[in-house]
Amino acid sequence: MKTEERKAKIGERILITNAYMNRGYKNGDILTVKESVPEDMYLVGHVYAEGIECRILDREYKVIVDENEMEADNVGIIEKLQAELFQTKDELEALKKRVDELETKQRVRKSFVEYREMKTQKRHEKLKRRSQEKKQRKRDEIIEKAKQDINNLREKDGFYNVVATGKSYRYACNVEFIVDREKRMVTALLRGRDSNKIYAYGVAQCHPDDCFNIHLGKIIALYKALGLKIPYEYYNAPQPTKVKGGDIIQLKNGSTRKVLSVDEKCMYYGNGKFNSLKLINDGRAKIIDDSRE
Repeated sequence: MKTEERKAKIGERILITNAYMNRGYKNGDILTVKESVPEDMYLVGHVYAEGIECRILDREYKVIVDENEMEADNVGIIEKLQAELFQTKDELEALKKRVDELETKQRVRKSFVEYREMKTQKRHEKLKRRSQEKKQRKRDEIIEKAKQDINNLREKDGFYNVVATGKSYRYACNVEFIVDREKRMVTALLRGRDSNKIYAYGVAQCHPDDCFNIHLGKIIALYKALGLKIPYEYYNAPQPTKVKGGDIIQLKNGSTRKVLSVDEKCMYYGNGKFNSLKLINDGRAKIIDDSRE
């Protein structure tokens, strides 16, 4: 016989297990519940049984459980749990599907963002490369013009004319250039054709942050020696952006290298030594002299 410790329902059988007093029933008696006592804080689980006049206390009995009914209840519980399990499984499948959809959307969104960032970066790199190429072309053109101007400033007789101080005549002069690479300075001396005497001179000093170029230094110094207005472009030539053979570069540690040759990826110094061109592109090295002489 199976029993449960709980409040009995009307019609259920109970087994007396702990008779409080001899009130018409004793331990071992089986009774049928005919009425439940209304519950309050003192009468929880009390019942009346058929053939018994007095109230049976909750601690005096246990409810007899019908095994068939219990089995049926168990079957019902199992079926209910199975139904809940299937429902939970369906919900989990739906949730998993939703998560997969969200993850797919997130991957697509992330891929799109990465693609857009990559395109933007490539566009910026392309614009930067074009700008650098334009600046380099401009600098090359200005340097070439400087080389030509050194001869173009000569008179028809092939000499430079220098006005004598306080006099109305001019001296026909040759030019002598003195280059001091250490001080990044070029001096133009105008010497008399016959006397070799210095009648005028001009000095061009390269700014510490600029790239030194002998040809720009020569033309600026010559203009100063002749007392002529210096063209704006010679003072404001763009800085070099592309390394070429013959250039001198300076690394961030202060050391310098003379570049002998360049390919698509590297610059070579001789004796098997080389560096990546990325040093120039990312600012870890800079060109400090592109005279190539």
